[in-house]
Amino acid sequence: MSILKGLELLKAENLCSLHMPGHKGRLKFPDIMNNIGEIDITEIPGSDNLHKAQGMILAAQERAARIFGAEKTYFLINGTTGGILSMMLSQCRPKDKILVPRNCHRSVWNGLILGDLIPIYIQPKIHPKTGIGLSISPEDVEEKLREHPDIKAALITYPTFYGSCSDLKKIGELLYAKNKLLLVDEAHGAHFAFHKDLPLTALESGGDIVAQSTHKMLSSFTQSSMLHVGNSRSCSMGQLEMFLALLQSTSPSYPLMASLEFAALEAEREGYIKWDNIIEWNQSAIEEITKETSFKIVGKDLIGKHGVVDYDISRFLIDVSSTGLSGLEVDRILRKNFGIQVELSDYYHILAMTGMGTEYNDIERFTKGLIEIYNQYKGRKQEKKYFQLPLMEEKVILSPRDAIYSPEERVKFEESIGRISKEFIIPYPPGIPIILPGEEITPDIIDRVKHIKSWGGEIIGTQDNKLNTINVVVEN
Repeated sequence: MSILKGLELLKAENLCSLHMPGHKGRLKFPDIMNNIGEIDITEIPGSDNLHKAQGMILAAQERAARIFGAEKTYFLINGTTGGILSMMLSQCRPKDKILVPRNCHRSVWNGLILGDLIPIYIQPKIHPKTGIGLSISPEDVEEKLREHPDIKAALITYPTFYGSCSDLKKIGELLYAKNKLLLVDEAHGAHFAFHKDLPLTALESGGDIVAQSTHKMLSSFTQSSMLHVGNSRSCSMGQLEMFLALLQSTSPSYPLMASLEFAALEAEREGYIKWDNIIEWNQSAIEEITKETSFKIVGKDLIGKHGVVDYDISRFLIDVSSTGLSGLEVDRILRKNFGIQVELSDYYHILAMTGMGTEYNDIERFTKGLIEIYNQYKGRKQEKKYFQLPLMEEKVILSPRDAIYSPEERVKFEESIGRISKEFIIPYPPGIPIILPGEEITPDIIDRVKHIKSWGGEIIGTQDNKLNTINVVVEN
């Protein structure tokens, strides 16, 4: 099947989109953007150059900075990944130490490898039943700063994929007191600036540099993001611009950049009203689902627990295990029987995301679908038992970069105890790596993988998708 045919079939399904991107397929662009081919241009007289913006792109970036509350804003045309890599590589030198959460995005691990940086890992507080990584504790950050006073920066995920927010403001204050940088992966928080009932933005919380996925919650095209500078006095701005140019295409897409400008202007003009409606619709849905089912809506109840100071109520994190169904099963039923596609599912949960393109009918359809599933399956199975999986302490032998560039061999996974991994092992749930390149494979890791496989959990990051074998560093 061709890509074009596949897209045609997906369009014909008329799916209710409760996943990224935020526009939900309901873009209302100006006429000039309705035929993308007409604006797919390059650097010609009358246009501009992303890597040396002096005209229309510069003006659009300056407007975006004002709208989002940044000192300076850069458009990104290879996603938030490009922004994360740029801020890591520009603000840290090879062999610098950087504080990173164990449950950060894969792009951060890539940044460690590309920049030859030394990670100082910090474990998130986790949900005591489901094992989801929730927040980074300021107290744990303070302890890491005492143990490693030479840390150059911290990179914090805010909010997490699941919507929980750490006390970023307090973390920032701890870092500033030690003259360290606060770098923020705010991929899922581009909408925070547009409603008082949403969490504080990373910029409001003191982020020095913030990478933000405009396409996830607002209305730009997938792959388009922004990088906001909150404090240029503390940052190496020349280095930042150099790495942005180094890591982004020399042929940046004008449709992507135009969609970023449109998303910022639309959010400024309509954002508050839009998110006011979505928050009201979501709250009504939560009340109805709670009343009609035994599904547990995870969210605002987390505030004040496990280091969570706020929660993004634009998304639904729903524990469906009371029916005996897994989140994976509910995900499939929603798609097959109700034409609803959610963002994520795991053993216990489904995660549904709203966005600038969400309409009331989407929430109503989702609510009715969940209630119907509950009524159909309640009492048929016993409630799923929660697996208590404690966090695992890593045994770092080599830096990720040194491991990646070491000679490798493939061995049976069950016979790899004591070897140094060249691969990532990331189970879902909860999306927290149990091993990274350069770390020693222990008996506990073997047992954890067996346990996760036994109940159908997914493991990513390895060349062998079934993880019967693994690449390890050749022993001397």
